[in-house]
Amino acid sequence: MIDIILQSRVYDIGYIYSSIGLPSIFNNLVSKGSTDFASAYKNASKKANKALESIMKKYNKI
Repeated sequence: MIDIILQSRVYDIGYIYSSIGLPSIFNNLVSKGSTDFASAYKNASKKANKALESIMKKYNKI
């Protein structure tokens, strides 16, 4: 039974990386009708970098 459980594990990278805020940046750009991704990302970069650091710390614990 343990073998079946371990062999059927799935890691959803999209779920993990959605926490850095990129999907919300795209949604905001679309709702505003803007195409200025660079400025939107620059405004959210501190939050995104902190989230990436947190993710990397969790990966290092594995």
